[in-house]
Formats: sequence, C-alpha cells, structure tokens
Amino acid sequence: MLIIEYVLCLILLVVLARATYTDFYAGKIYNSTLLRGCVLSLAADFIYYGVWAHRFFPVFLSNFLLLVLTGILFYALRIWAAGDSKLLFFIGLSIPGRWYTFQPFGTASSFAILVYAFSAAFLWLVILGGWRFLKDPHIGKIRVFCCTA
Repeated sequence: MLIIEYVLCLILLVVLARATYTDFYAGKIYNSTLLRGCVLSLAADFIYYGVWAHRFFPVFLSNFLLLVLTGILFYALRIWAAGDSKLLFFIGLSIPGRWYTFQPFGTASSFAILVYAFSAAFLWLVILGGWRFLKDPHIGKIRVFCCTA
C-alpha cells in the first residue's frame, strides 16, 4: 500500500514540476501533461483502492468531489483559468485517501490544499511587491492629480 502511495506522490511531483515550468515560461498548463498525469494517477488509484485501501475510498471521493466543485466554481467566477481547475482536478486524483485522515480538518481537508496554495501565492505577491519597491522606490508613492480648468 505504501509503495502505491509513493508512486502517486511521485506522479504528482513530476506533473506539478512540469506544469509549473510550462506555466512560468509559456504562460499555460498543457492538457497533454495533465492528461498523462491523470491516466497514471487513475491507474494507480484503481490498484490502490481496489486492492488495499477500500476503507479510504469514501474519504478520497468526498475530498475529490469538493476539489472538483471548487475548481469549477473558481473558474466560473474567473478567479483562475481553466488550466488551474484541471490541475486541481489532477491533484485531487493524486492524493491518496489515507493521507486525508492525517489532517485535523477531517473529510474537508482538501480545502487545506486551497488555503496553502492561496497563502503561498499571496506571500509570493508580497515578496515580489517588496522587491519591486526596493528596486524603484517611486512605485509606492501616491500621486495626486489635480485638474485645472
């Protein structure tokens, strides 16, 4: 059982690294990358839940559905792009159900993924803004425009 969990984690890390690279340099997350990752994760999930982890399947399914619905909602509200929703779908497939039981949030622990992701993104924006301010102190100055007629 642990070997399949490590395989799922390895698939997750490889696809996330590739998606991060292409998103950073090309501005998009390719469907082919996510499709390959989803196929591999589904195969590993089939073995994982079919052979060893029957009792964790309901926890996995509830968290997976929460992530899918949240991804659809965030896309519909234009909080993020379609690639981000598909990436969240893949992440939900790749996290073993047993790992959700380690979280203090219970069956809704998939929301911890979103909290961590948004916290990291917000921290990155604060650091980037601070760096730009240090490079050009005029960025932070408030300008008042007056009109004379």
